This record gives sequence, C-alpha cells and structure tokens, in this order.
Amino acid sequence: MSRYALLSLLALALVFLPVLPASATAFRVESPDKNTIGIGGDITNRVIRYDPKRKELNASLTIDYSRYATSGGLTKEDLFFTFPKVAFDPVTKILSVVPPSGGEAVPIGEWKEGSLGGHAVLLYETSVFVTSRDRTAIRLFLDVDTERTAEAMKKKAAVEESQPVEEKLK
Repeated sequence: MSRYALLSLLALALVFLPVLPASATAFRVESPDKNTIGIGGDITNRVIRYDPKRKELNASLTIDYSRYATSGGLTKEDLFFTFPKVAFDPVTKILSVVPPSGGEAVPIGEWKEGSLGGHAVLLYETSVFVTSRDRTAIRLFLDVDTERTAEAMKKKAAVEESQPVEEKLK
C-alpha cells in the first residue's frame, strides 16, 4: 500500500473517531492504604439510571485507558472491574453496593453533592481488582455528573408520587 493511501486511511479514521467531551467523567483508583495507584481513565460512554421502586442507581460504563500511563507495570489488559448495582436511599442519601451474587446491600458512604465542584464522589469499595499477579481490595472513586442524575431522580420520584396507589401495586 502506498504512503498516500495509508495517510488517506488515517485521515478518514480520525474523522470518524468518537470525540470525547471536554468534561469526560474520570476516575482514579486507590489502594486501601490511600496510596493512589497510577491508573486513570476517561469514561467515554456513560449511562446512569435510577430506579425509584428498587432504589437502585445503575451505572453502565466504558473506560478508555489509552491516554493514561500506569505504574507498577500494569497494563489495561491486567484490569478487570465489576460494577455491581448501587442502591441509593433518597432519604438518608446513603449509597450501598448490592453484591452481584445477591444478598444484603453493603453501605459504602453518603452521596455528597458538590464535593468535586458540583459533582459527586461515588465510593465503591471492592475486592474485585484482579491482575495476573495480584488480588487486592481497592476503592474506586467515580466522579459523576450529579446535576442531571439528581434532576432525573426528582422527576421519576414526582411521577411515582402522583400515581394512584392501585397503579403502584400493579
């Protein structure tokens, strides 16, 4: 293939690459002793849904590590994250992790509005951090856009409140 053809293909690929928003959600990973592990990523696809009946906040995330360096010889292929369901109590504002295998929800902290300049920190503590060499408990701090999420939660709660009791029981 000629040099011109390769450059043309590259230019075409760049045109169709998805553009990251300027304020892409990012995360950092910390070890239990609070020393930050040098891993970060952009969340390029984010779906956050709140189910008022089940009181669950579900996050569906696609993480792009490509722009970030890692430390300790880790590569993105070494990392496997499981995001379980996160239950949210709108009264106490306590977040709880619902284990993937079911069972009792484990409280993980309070939903703190404005803790990162208008964003919230979702603290997710898990032992599901596996590398080819190690298994370690970690904490995942996820910076999410709470303004839109909070608005959606309020609207859904208002709709549910306005429904007759008979409809709620169906």
